[in-house]
Amino acid sequence: MKINNQFKSDFIVWAREMGLPEHKIQKLKNTLNDLFLKELTARDDQKNIVIRHLSNSGDLNLEYENKECQIFKISEEKLVVGVITPNWKIGWRNIDDEDIRDLIQFYLHFAEQYIARSRALSIIGGIALTYDRACDFRFGTLNRLRLDYFKTEERKKHLPEKVKIDELSPQIEVFKKWVEKINGLDPYIHRAIFNFWKSIRLLEISLYEESTTALNSTISVAAEYCQNRFNATSDNRFIKLEEIGLKSSYVPYLEDLEQLRNEFGAHPTDNKWWDFAEMYGDVLDHIVEIIKEILDLLCKHEATNRTINRSPENWSEWLNKNNKIVFDAVWYHKQPDLYGAY
Repeated sequence: MKINNQFKSDFIVWAREMGLPEHKIQKLKNTLNDLFLKELTARDDQKNIVIRHLSNSGDLNLEYENKECQIFKISEEKLVVGVITPNWKIGWRNIDDEDIRDLIQFYLHFAEQYIARSRALSIIGGIALTYDRACDFRFGTLNRLRLDYFKTEERKKHLPEKVKIDELSPQIEVFKKWVEKINGLDPYIHRAIFNFWKSIRLLEISLYEESTTALNSTISVAAEYCQNRFNATSDNRFIKLEEIGLKSSYVPYLEDLEQLRNEFGAHPTDNKWWDFAEMYGDVLDHIVEIIKEILDLLCKHEATNRTINRSPENWSEWLNKNNKIVFDAVWYHKQPDLYGAY
């Protein structure tokens, strides 16, 4: 197996731009060509489980598990999400140059984190799409354990016990279907579900105007998918969505959303700024349901035209194949320049 050349080129360009001395650039090239993939391959049998508390989950009674993720209750007021990840981000002592080791470990930290977040997103996305609830895993207590250890009795010393749930929340089967549909490792699916989840959070805290921006972003990502995955031909991003099955009768509602976003969400309005929720709350409720249908169509289309494996047997091959996609999603080379004295 050879290193993905586009990823290697981009990584080296970034390292050079960030000031890695030229005499170390060749060391970096050699490391990426040799030790990088050898070490990743040696770790293919090593898996971790990352466990976090879910905020805003108190009265939900959910329990579910597949080979990628799980959710269970540990108290009357708290759900926990656990996700399976490769073991990439620490322990690269076979790279003797400290600067190069730090660079590679730093990248792999974010690559592993991307997988953890992608799998947690299927849980919180499923909750948002089923229960109109925005739970968050990012700031909960973290446990990161080797998966083989997690499956032993010894792990009970470090983790709370599951609480037996007498009655699961209604629509649990709808929730499970969403979890099974969402492939968060695909950046288009990830970004679309993330923006929808964010819109639900904004609606929960009565930031209705701001929610129009997140909902509109959800549609924008879905249209990007249509354009970039199978070259949808229309110049109208809403018409593009018809190619994954969107009803043409829904297009006016998406145009309404864009109009509300332009007039209220993206710019400070000079009219009726106190009254947006009262005037348009029901409109947004209707649009949210349409966007759920669009996300269902998007996930189904991705599943039948899959380019990024959501559950690989071999993580080193998966990363090498998708390194460019992961690099673009998690690294710093696309960040805007800021000019303030921060």
